[in-house]
Amino acid sequence: MRNKRLYSFASIYKNQLYRKQLVTCNFIQMHKPLLYLLVSLTLFSCQSKSQNTIDKVKSQELFKETIPIFASFLRLQHKNDDSAKILSNILIEKYKIIYQSDTTSKSIGDFLSDCYKFNKEYEKQIFWDRHQLSLDNKPLDKKVYFENLANAFLSLGIADSSKLYFEKAFNLEKELDYQIQIVADFKSFADNIYLKQDKEKLEILGKRVISTCQYSVDILKLLLPYINDNKVYLTKPFSLDTIIDREKNCR
Repeated sequence: MRNKRLYSFASIYKNQLYRKQLVTCNFIQMHKPLLYLLVSLTLFSCQSKSQNTIDKVKSQELFKETIPIFASFLRLQHKNDDSAKILSNILIEKYKIIYQSDTTSKSIGDFLSDCYKFNKEYEKQIFWDRHQLSLDNKPLDKKVYFENLANAFLSLGIADSSKLYFEKAFNLEKELDYQIQIVADFKSFADNIYLKQDKEKLEILGKRVISTCQYSVDILKLLLPYINDNKVYLTKPFSLDTIIDREKNCR
């Protein structure tokens, strides 16, 4: 969702909200989820002329209520998971009501996907990412949804579907001439599973895969043909020897 929000923010932020240039790319990376939410509020008020007045007003008021909640949700994500999850559930309920009142609001689907992803409710995240993908043909947006879907299916242990969206994301990132993030995401996931660093993810995977250790090795096997691409950057590179060693340890 990061690149998509940056794209949405860049054209609107300059002209409508703050009327000044971005200070640094790092600032955007730190604050773009919240800024995107604020920009979406402006956009949201201009949508759905066909909606009746009551629904439109109700939707706008509910959306305004989500702004401080979402800000707190962002702050807590890396500090207090339990509190962040409570806020995520509150946001989900409000976003669902907003969407029912105004189904033309595309940004609400993105926020619902974000909240379900944080909650590790991957089936629901997949529903909204597929929904959003069906509405949007912009390459940058499609890239985000492909990445989201690939990672969600990976987290559920559904390898075939994950590989399908992985390849779509990889090819689109190359076409856009971007640094290819999807490979690094999959490598990080494989490492965390192999080292048993995320108990909740292991529990989710345990419902679908026989061996989470072997699943982590299979992910590296999937990645191996892609790691030498000049657009791929891994903080912890690996090789065929890594795969062989880990596979031995899984037995």
